[in-house]
Amino acid sequence: MSPRLRLAFGLNIDKDVVRRILAKHYRPENDGDGVSWLAIALAKDSLWSIDLFRCESILLQSYWVMVVMDVFSRQLIGFGVHRGDVDGVAVCRMFNQVKAEAAWPK
Repeated sequence: MSPRLRLAFGLNIDKDVVRRILAKHYRPENDGDGVSWLAIALAKDSLWSIDLFRCESILLQSYWVMVVMDVFSRQLIGFGVHRGDVDGVAVCRMFNQVKAEAAWPK
C-alpha cells in the first residue's frame, strides 16, 4: 500500500485496486482543447513548476515568494522575493530574479 494513501485516508488501500477501479469507471471527457497529459509527460524534462505564496514577517510585513522547481529532476531552480503588494510587474521581476540564477530548461 502506498504511504501517501495511508496518510491521506488513514486506512489501508491497495493501489492496484484503486488503479483497476479507475480504469473501469473513470473516463474523463476529452473536449480536444489544451495540452494532453501524455504530451506533458513526454515533455517532462523541459518543464518548470512555479509556486507563488505570501508570508508574513514577525513585524507583520507581507512578502511574496516565488519558488521555481524543475519537474523532471525535482531540483529547486531558485526563488524570488518581493515585499508588499504584488502585481504583474513584480511577478515578472521575481521570475527574472530566478532566471538570472539558472539556465532555461531543455
